[in-house]
Amino acid sequence: MAALDNLKLRDVLADVASGALQLPDFQRNWKWDDDRIRAIIATVTLDYPLGVVMTLQTGGATRFRSRTLTGARPEGDPKAELLLLDGQQRLTSLFQALWLDAPVETSDSRGKPIERWYYVDIEKAVGPSADRDEAILSVPADKVLRTDFNRTVVLDLRTQEAECAAGLFPLHLVFDAQRVNLWKKGYIKADEERNWDRWGQFDDLVLQQVRAFQVPMIRLAASTSMDAVCAVFERVNTGGVPLNVFELLTATYAGDPEYVEQAGDYYQLPEVWREIKQALAAKYPVFGRLESGLENGLSSIDFLQAIALVRTWERKEAGVGAAVSCKRRDLLDLPLADFVRLAPELAEAFAWVGDFLERQCIIRPNDLPYKTQLVPLAAVRAILGDETEGLGPEERIEQWYWCGVLGEMYGGSTETRFTRDVEQLVG
Repeated sequence: MAALDNLKLRDVLADVASGALQLPDFQRNWKWDDDRIRAIIATVTLDYPLGVVMTLQTGGATRFRSRTLTGARPEGDPKAELLLLDGQQRLTSLFQALWLDAPVETSDSRGKPIERWYYVDIEKAVGPSADRDEAILSVPADKVLRTDFNRTVVLDLRTQEAECAAGLFPLHLVFDAQRVNLWKKGYIKADEERNWDRWGQFDDLVLQQVRAFQVPMIRLAASTSMDAVCAVFERVNTGGVPLNVFELLTATYAGDPEYVEQAGDYYQLPEVWREIKQALAAKYPVFGRLESGLENGLSSIDFLQAIALVRTWERKEAGVGAAVSCKRRDLLDLPLADFVRLAPELAEAFAWVGDFLERQCIIRPNDLPYKTQLVPLAAVRAILGDETEGLGPEERIEQWYWCGVLGEMYGGSTETRFTRDVEQLVG
């Protein structure tokens, strides 16, 4: 079940500040640049639609480790009431620019890190709405704008008097009524005859628009399944890098209360996988490298699929599962306890696969015809163990392997073939 509400921007940003609204840990970092931030501020000041944001209520069976939005530093260790699935870039930009009393840590058009304060030019803002983009100004962290390779000062806003004289309102004050009133007095005092009427127009056309701005928010019920969360996130996050199952499991395992209670810390799936991958790659180059979060050769998803094949095999043999499978839902339903139990077995199984490939004269990642074919092979080794060794079993495995390669069996969709090959090769 989901509900749609219209919430005031002020209330949403207050929830970000308090930690009531947080991010699930699978969300990537905020990364909007200066141009985008100025554009979304202009959108809000004009009361143009921001777009729907999507959240997930906490407290259900699916538990993600969460973290605050960039810049939020709530007191203590508050528990999130809502997790933000879609809207991180927009809300983080607005939170930093309109709420925090600190410069925004962003980047320029070339990706260079910069810090910026955001202002609105009062004279331009009360003009035609088409000019609103030009009315939003960003200045460096020291509030001094320079040209000529930083040798010439063209704008100095280090004091309130300077801001008022320039007619540039600091947007991080917009929700602080007391500080706005103080600034207003200074602005009118700078030129009472001209600025009195202009402030009235500015307050009506800009400040009131921001304070009344509403954010449409979809709230997914706490009972929403992991598979549904993953599907929703992939559909709404079309502008970013697609979310993968490994990232979802990372957040879910980190939020496992039983493990935290027993171990005193959260389970760090990326670290566990990194150790497994590096150990395999050090001995078997065919599995590729893992550097700076990028990997080639054997991937984390390959490893999870092999574990899922073994787990569903065990469940089918025990009469509690219907089929051997490694579809996305099987990975998302993989309990932490089963991963912890099976990961060492699959690490040993992939080491055996590395030896097998060397005997086939396959040494480097580029020598490998179909990487995905290693998934069912490792699962079969984990299921049968030493029964795969010896002349007869190895001949059968070689025959299966090269028939799969030469028949191009792994050149297309593989999930169904994984199931069939595991069951038939074990038989």
